[in-house]
Amino acid sequence: MARTVSVRVVGFTDVERHSLRTLLRLSEGREIAYLPWEGGGTPDLTLIDSQSYEAVLELESPSNAGLRMIWIGDGQPSQAVLCFPRPVDWAAVSGTKSV
Repeated sequence: MARTVSVRVVGFTDVERHSLRTLLRLSEGREIAYLPWEGGGTPDLTLIDSQSYEAVLELESPSNAGLRMIWIGDGQPSQAVLCFPRPVDWAAVSGTKSV
């Protein structure tokens, strides 16, 4: 039985957002399917671009206490479960990079 994980994306350029949505769609039909968060309720995971204004708002909002996040860029907060530096190596993030 497939498990779904809703993913909210905060910040990023238009090109990066398009790439992220493509990666999420490619997971459909797999054991774990990552779907774009459509609002309502709380997302299972949030990808946050540290260079965006929204990143600061997400960190300071009391409603986001316990938010599971992957932080992209500098200034990793303690609550981030993963952090990747910029420039983003999308192959490493998606696990498709060959060794």
